Amino acid sequence: MSSFGSRRNQALRDFEAARAVAPPASRVAASLAAARVYAKLGMASRMKEALAEFDRSVTDATARKRYADSRAETVAELAIAEGRWAEAVALARRADRAVDGPANSCVECLSLELLRVFAEQGVADSALAQYDAYRRTPYGSRPRVGPDLSVPATSMLAPARIYDARGDARNAAAAYRDYATRYERADAELQPSVRDARARMQALLPAESPRR
Repeated sequence: MSSFGSRRNQALRDFEAARAVAPPASRVAASLAAARVYAKLGMASRMKEALAEFDRSVTDATARKRYADSRAETVAELAIAEGRWAEAVALARRADRAVDGPANSCVECLSLELLRVFAEQGVADSALAQYDAYRRTPYGSRPRVGPDLSVPATSMLAPARIYDARGDARNAAAAYRDYATRYERADAELQPSVRDARARMQALLPAESPRR
C-alpha cells in the first residue's frame, strides 16, 4: 500500500473514532459529515449506512428542513461517485437554493461544485463555463498571488486542458501552473501529473516559466 493510502486509512480510522465518541448533540451532524466523507472516498455502502443513521435520527419536520441543504449536498456526492451526473447537477443546484432564496451567502460555491461535477464527467464546455462563472464572482475575480486555493487542484486540470485544446495558451498555462503549484509536494503517485502539467506550462509560455 502506498504512503498516501496508509495515511488516508489512518485518517479515516481517526475520523470514525472521533465520531464514535461524539456527544449526542453532535451525532446528527456527525453522521451527515460521515456520509459525505464516505461518498468522497467512493465507499457507497458506508455512505448509505451513515445517511440512514441520519434519517433515523432526524424525524422532526423542522429539523429536516434545517438539514435539507446539507443532506442534498451529501446525496450529490454519492451521485458523483456513482456517475449519475444529471442527478448530481440537479442536487448541487438544489443544495444552493432554499425556498425563499439562496441557501447561504456563498455566491461562488455553486459554480465551483458544478465545475467539479462537469470536470469529472468530462463535459468540457460546461466545465469551462462554470470556471468562467466562478472567475466572474467577487471572490473568483479577486487579486491573488499564487494558486487559487478555492478551486480543487484536480478540477484545475479540466480548464487547463480545455484552454490548451482551444489554443488559449495564456489561460491554459495559468491553470497548469495552479495545478502544478498546488501538487508540487504531493505523494509520489501524483508527481507524474505534476511534471506533465509543468512541462506543458513551459511549452506554452517558455519565456514566463520559472527556472528550476
